[in-house]
Parts: sequence; structure tokens; C-alpha cells
Amino acid sequence: AVLLFKATTIRNCGDKGVDMAMDIAKEVILVDPDNLSGPFLVIIYSGEKRRSKWGQKVDKSEVLSIVQVIDSVLQQDIKPFLRVKYQFEKLQALNEMCKSESLATQERTRMRQTCTELVEELVHTTNKPHTLAYCAQFISRSSRKIRQAIQLVEMVLESNPDDVYVNAKACNIYKKAG
Repeated sequence: AVLLFKATTIRNCGDKGVDMAMDIAKEVILVDPDNLSGPFLVIIYSGEKRRSKWGQKVDKSEVLSIVQVIDSVLQQDIKPFLRVKYQFEKLQALNEMCKSESLATQERTRMRQTCTELVEELVHTTNKPHTLAYCAQFISRSSRKIRQAIQLVEMVLESNPDDVYVNAKACNIYKKAG
């Protein structure tokens, strides 16, 4: 509990704080592997780190280690809303990874397939607007599925017409659709 509090507190100290908090959260995993708070914090902090370095190259080994942590958590009997959260974090991490130039074509294809499977599952298991809007934008990458993406984002817009994130994703999808 003390380590979790320490990680949560130190995380607010900029980029170095996030790095230190990740190390502490990893230590929590080693000390108490049954406590899902450690993996949860590692996943959250790694997502923050990825987003703060948006547009920069992604560290492949770091992303793969996070995906392994997520996969180990998904093997547990966790509540449905947590399953959605972890699946969404995995989707975002793998999607970022697919943009890496260092990936072999076969590896990129496999990761995109995993992302597609995650998107399909998330679309059927959640009603969270940001998750669904992200999934709709992912679906819109395929010109054959652009109608499906538009239908999904319009469904989200019906219940969240003023949400800036959802509207931004909708604009991207409509732009692709022509």
C-alpha cells in the first residue's frame, strides 16, 4: 500500500516522476503479484508516457512488456469495466506500435489483426464514448468498412453531441469517407 501511494504521488513530478512511478509500480508487481493495482498503475503510467511522446518513435520493447502485463491481467477474473479498460489500453499500445518503422511486415500484420479483434470485442462490450470513437476511427482505416465506422461514430454522437474528443474522431472519419 505504501509503494502504491508513493508511485501515485511521485507520478506528478513530470516525465521523470512518471518513469520513477512506473518502476515503483513494477516493484509492487514483484512484491505482491496478486494485487492488480500494480499492473493497473504500470499500464496507466505507460499510456501517459506514450501520449506525452506523441509523434515520437515508440520503444518497442517497452510497449511489448506493457502488453505482456496487460495480457497477464486479462487472464485474471476481473470486473467487466476493468476488462474493457485493459483491452483499450492494449489496443492503444499495439496501435502505436504498428506505426513503428522497425516492425517486420509479418509482425505488423499480426499486431493489426490483434487490434482488429480488440476493436470488435470493445464495440460489443462497452458504451464508453471515447473508447467507441477510437474504435470507429480504427475501423475507418479500411475503406471497405468506412460505412461501419460512420454508423458507430454517429451512434456515439447521438448520445454525446458536445464531446470534443468524439467530434474530433468523427471529423477524421468523415474526412476519410469523402
